Parts: sequence; C-alpha cells; structure tokens
Amino acid sequence: MKAKKIILSVLSLLALVVLVACGSGKKELKTSYYQSNQPGVDIRMTFHYDEDKDAIVKQETHTQMDYAGLGVQTADEAKDILDSIAAQYQGIDGVSDKIDYGENSLNEDLVIDYEKVDFKEIADIPGVFSNNLENADYISYKQTLEFLEKGGFKEVEDGKFKDFQPLN
Repeated sequence: MKAKKIILSVLSLLALVVLVACGSGKKELKTSYYQSNQPGVDIRMTFHYDEDKDAIVKQETHTQMDYAGLGVQTADEAKDILDSIAAQYQGIDGVSDKIDYGENSLNEDLVIDYEKVDFKEIADIPGVFSNNLENADYISYKQTLEFLEKGGFKEVEDGKFKDFQPLN
C-alpha cells in the first residue's frame, strides 16, 4: 500500500492542470527546467512552451528512483508495480515512456508532445489530474508551474540539474 501511495504521489507531481483554449499559427518556443530532488527520488522536467499562448508544446520528464523509495528491494518487484501503470502510456500518439531497471534504482523517461496527443486518451491515466482534460486544447504553462512549485519543484537555470542523491 505504501508503494502505491508513493507511485501515485510521484505521478500526481507529473500531472498537469489544463485549460480549454484554441490557438494556431507559428510559435516561438521557450524552454524551462524544473526539478524535485530528494534522497532516493529525482524528477527532472523540461518544458518547451509558447509563452504568448501560455501553452506547453512538449514535456520531457526524467525520473530516477531508488527501489527502496518504492518500498521494494529488486527490479522485479518494481516492475510488478510500475509496468501496469507504464503500459497505459503505450500506443498513444505523442507519448513515449521507457523505464530502465538497474541494480538499485530505475530510470524513467516520459515525453509528451501535446501537439500530437489526444487529450481524451490520457484523461484516465493515473496521475494525470486536470480540469476538463477531455475538452482541452492545450496545457497551461503558468498553471503547471504553480502546481509544480506547490509540489516542491524548483526552477533550474540553464538545465544545470542537481545530482541524484541515493537513499544510502
């Protein structure tokens, strides 16, 4: 039960708040970086966004986590917990998710291209909490940052992330 609670907490940190809006035309994208780095769990997020439209175009999330942080000891135990959740991302256009299981920790890379993804397809995936995602046209950059900062994420300058801190 503790492991599920940790997983849902991590996933909820990755969740985005959505506004309904429309937009088109060529955009000049900016990039920002955020990190939550605590012993045993390191989450690094990169956002490519259209500042004028307050819209995230692409999100890249890299998570490194000690197995102990999940409440398990081995890669096989972690797979038992995470593979069913990760499977829900598979086959969705605009989403790629890959988990590599190491000796003591795992690395997950999740990329969501919001120009390609069908929001209705991701609306029911655990950890994707939003306001009216099924009717959304974009992800609000400003609301996402507010959500992340409340969850303890810090902005990272020039992509210079802090190093992973193992639990040991």
